[in-house]
Formats: sequence, structure tokens, C-alpha cells
Amino acid sequence: MMSAKLLKVAWRAIGAGVLMASSVLVSALELRLLDGMTGQPLKDATVVWRLGTNEAGTLSADANGRVEISLPATGSNPVRIIGRKQGYAPMTMSWEARNAPVRFDLVLPEAQHMGGRAMDESGGPVVGAEVRLILPQRLSGPWVAVDDLPLKSDSEGRWGCDWVPKNAAYVYVEVSHPDYLSSDGGVTLEALRAGTAEQKLFSAATVRGRVFDEGGEPVPGATVVLGSEDGLWPGADTSETRGDAAGFFEFRRIR
Repeated sequence: MMSAKLLKVAWRAIGAGVLMASSVLVSALELRLLDGMTGQPLKDATVVWRLGTNEAGTLSADANGRVEISLPATGSNPVRIIGRKQGYAPMTMSWEARNAPVRFDLVLPEAQHMGGRAMDESGGPVVGAEVRLILPQRLSGPWVAVDDLPLKSDSEGRWGCDWVPKNAAYVYVEVSHPDYLSSDGGVTLEALRAGTAEQKLFSAATVRGRVFDEGGEPVPGATVVLGSEDGLWPGADTSETRGDAAGFFEFRRIR
């Protein structure tokens, strides 16, 4: 039978082992958010971070622009951070958790407002159009978190944002809507900065149908090819889709 003294020593050993395991499994990533022009810390900047598919966490930077994130030191899941502050472009960076640095400076460039309007052929507004901005991005290191900031046109077809870096050499604009052919490019930086950039979307047809067999029963998952009568061969200008479980199919945005 183990004596009280030996039992106490054993529990101390177990406790020490748990502490050692904790120190191995958890590490800290210290972020410092800085002004891209002055290099000064950005107090009260926001950091949104996510480990793998876990729920995102939000932290606020202190007076020195610092936040600290606890990470599993041996994890293979990616950790992604996004730094934000009003008046600055949001920047993002990611690593595998086990390869994350102990300290990292995330520099936020000053931002500018840009906007425009999505119109149909007659000049009327296109409501609910998705707008995607393509900006210059670095080949490595932090990049502008464009994909985390979706844009849509309002009831007047207008859209706007205040997070485009001031030093962006170009901004390429893609506008899309399920009922129209997509529009891209064709606007100047000056028009975008003035909020007067206009892009026309042209109406497109939608072809819907259902596939039946000879007995009148729906054919699930049938492959349907759309093209000209004399042009349905491999490599021709055709579109292809697959019907659903009830045999219904749909082609959208047909010229």
C-alpha cells in the first residue's frame, strides 16, 4: 500500500507532468498592429482570428497596438488573423498553428473610399449585384482581406467601400448578378474615388426544363448540353449541366 508521503510525491509528479504538457501544447502569438505610414501602434485596432474551422475570436489592441493569441503549439490546423481599424485597409495573414511566429507586426495601410453604380441596358439600377474588387496583392506575407468584405449594390444600384489601400496602383471591378451577364473592368481610379464609376450589365436568358424517359418518368442526374443545332460536338461552343434528382435542369446567363 502506498504511504501518504509517496502518494504526495506521486501527485506532485503528475502535476509537474501536466504543467509540462500544457507548456508543450500551448504557445502564444503576439501581434502588433502598426500604421502603414508612420509605423506607430494602432490602439483599439481589432483582430479577428480563427483556428481551422473553429468559431472566430475577436480581440482589441492595447495602447501599444498589441494583442496576444493562445495557440496549440503542435497543431496542424491553419490560424488566420485579420487586422482592422477605421480609416485603414484590413490586412490578413495565415500560418499553420505550429509554425506561427512568437511575434508578428501586422502593418495596416491607410485606406480610401471607392464606389460606383451597377446599371442595366436602359440605365436603371441593378439591385443586389455582387461587386468584387481585385487589387494589387503581395506574393508573400500579409494581403488585403478583400474576400472577407463582400459588396452588393443597393436599391439604386450603388455600392461603396472605405477600405481600399490609398497606394493601390489599380483596382479591377467585377460586377455580377444571376439575371445578367457579368461586367468587369472598364472603370478608372478617378471615377471609383469620386463614386461615379458606372458599369452596365446586359440581360441574359434562363433556359429551364426536365428530362423524362420513354415511359414518362423523370430521369435523375441526366447530363444536358446546350448549343446550336449543328454545333453539339466536343470542343464546340456549348454549355453543360446536370439535372437534379427529379430530372429538372437549368441554364442561366444565356446570351
